[in-house]
Amino acid sequence: MTGLYGGAFDPPHNGHVALVRAALDHFDLDRLVILVAERPGHKPPFARSDVRLRLTEAAFPGFEIELDPYPRTIDMLRARQLDDPVLI
Repeated sequence: MTGLYGGAFDPPHNGHVALVRAALDHFDLDRLVILVAERPGHKPPFARSDVRLRLTEAAFPGFEIELDPYPRTIDMLRARQLDDPVLI
């Protein structure tokens, strides 16, 4: 089972970290991917996507972190074609 945690992370904060920890405790995930929205569809970000990506990498060391090019979650899910994703 793959966990997907997406957001603008503008900036990442302790609440984001706590949510990831809770998800790892609660779900039996094989993999957790943190997706930094390149162009969030719901609001314009303050910081550029490359800055938010680096900040997210610093907030979540050792985690799989990617820049998500899709402004809508449904587009990302269609592109990834995962069998059983868990949205965090």
